[in-house]
Amino acid sequence: MIVLVGETSEDERHLSVIGDVPGFVLHANYIEALLDQRYFNPAPWLDYVLGFLIFSAILFGLHFDDVFKTLACRVATLGVAYLTVYFIIKHMAYYVNPVAVSVLALLFNFTHLLFGKLKHDAHAVLERARASAGMSSS
Repeated sequence: MIVLVGETSEDERHLSVIGDVPGFVLHANYIEALLDQRYFNPAPWLDYVLGFLIFSAILFGLHFDDVFKTLACRVATLGVAYLTVYFIIKHMAYYVNPVAVSVLALLFNFTHLLFGKLKHDAHAVLERARASAGMSSS
């Protein structure tokens, strides 16, 4: 037998999916879920797999010249990602969060693109300087 003691004052109420409830009701729900083994199992490897797939699909969408195709690819990517994560969480009882991996991958990619552009621009300035000085470029 488990006994929970708590208060029902307005200071101890919390908004939840079932409404505004006292804190001890939330704790009772947590305890019941643990006893019934109704909890999500972590699956960090799925974070990386889904994050990589989302990242790859976003990069694929960047290669279209047409704005409509790019937008359609991104909407399709987000839709498939949402349905995949929903299926994994709801039916397989795994907790996945591919957002962090996708954002990190995009950050690395855009950093690479930025420094690549800066390097290209610096190289072009150097070539123009050599050309104006009458030096041949290699």
